[in-house]
Amino acid sequence: MKIANEIRELYKTGKYTHRSLGELYGLGKSQIGYIINNKRWINE
Repeated sequence: MKIANEIRELYKTGKYTHRSLGELYGLGKSQIGYIINNKRWINE
């Protein structure tokens, strides 16, 4: 949950794209989209 909250906060700044956040956290763009939109997300 901590990572998801960090991702949401960084995205809100407008300085990061789905791609850049994915690269930063080692996740795919679709996973970042799920996190940002508060969808169900499982860290595998």
